[in-house]
Amino acid sequence: IRAYCFLQNRVRAIVAPLIEGGQGKLSIEGFRRGIDQQDRCQAGTSAPVQALFLVNVEYPESIFE
Repeated sequence: IRAYCFLQNRVRAIVAPLIEGGQGKLSIEGFRRGIDQQDRCQAGTSAPVQALFLVNVEYPESIFE
């Protein structure tokens, strides 16, 4: 996942439903419903912190000028 910035636990909140979908525990419609409700509590659990790895951090060249 690549972004300009993240809210706390955002990647974990995105990854968990993707894993559940891949395991057949969450349908596409269920995923859409969770997003449409815009309620984090309805989105299910977050992925465990030990399941994710930071691979790379990049900064724009302009901040070094």
